[in-house]
Amino acid sequence: MDNLYNLLQKIKKRPAMYLGKNSIFSLQAFLDGYYFARQK
Repeated sequence: MDNLYNLLQKIKKRPAMYLGKNSIFSLQAFLDGYYFARQK
């Protein structure tokens, strides 16, 4: 995924695929993991 904006667009289209359930806490956990994984 090119950047965070594109990732958010993909999550917006199919949130259950990325988050499991529609919850702000699930989104936060997903983005925290994404940020951690992108660290060098």
